[in-house]
Amino acid sequence: MPEPFDLAVVGGGLLGLAHALAAARGGRRVVVIDRDARANGA
Repeated sequence: MPEPFDLAVVGGGLLGLAHALAAARGGRRVVVIDRDARANGA
């Protein structure tokens, strides 16, 4: 069974990644869900 996450961030844009980073630095287990496997655009 996969390990559970404390936070799921939907969207890997600037704000989503900033929130994910802040949560990870705070000791949370984070998963980022985005529509593309690789970065594109900004």
